[in-house]
Amino acid sequence: LWRLNIGALAFVLAEVKLYKKVGDDVVLQASPLPSTIISISWKESVNIAVQWEGNEIMYYRQFRERGSLNISSGELTITKLARGDSNLYTPEINNVIMAPTQLIVISPVPKPTISSSYNSDDVLVLTCNGGAMDSEPISYKWRSSGKELSNSSKELNITKVRPLSSVSHRFRIRTSDRTVGFIL
Repeated sequence: LWRLNIGALAFVLAEVKLYKKVGDDVVLQASPLPSTIISISWKESVNIAVQWEGNEIMYYRQFRERGSLNISSGELTITKLARGDSNLYTPEINNVIMAPTQLIVISPVPKPTISSSYNSDDVLVLTCNGGAMDSEPISYKWRSSGKELSNSSKELNITKVRPLSSVSHRFRIRTSDRTVGFIL
């Protein structure tokens, strides 16, 4: 009686994270490309999004209207992105699974506003408002007299207020940013 043990080759494909905003177009790339492409399949999570073999490209669900497959490069273009397009996209070329792309579609940056109040210690508190929870990740940057301050939170505490000093605030989300000024 012979026993044959076959070891499984395990490998990890490096996942790419890609941030895009609602309404944008995205081109998802497959790599590394073989010298000859005879079949292409793109999956959105576990579902087939686009498939090509021979002369026919088959598009499924929203990809019928907003998807386009380049059979020379293996690239999948998705137009007019919606939040629901956020997902893991995995290409398979010639029956070889390629590195997946985690597409994260976020809302565009809203115009921020700055509100002010004094706390009990006569400290002026400036607060940046305008962030939407579905726009994360969010980063905050404060500037005064043309210099970036070390504070990177939503609030800025000012202990010694100089009249007519100017403060600006940059509200940044991965896909874009907006800046608003404030005169003390």
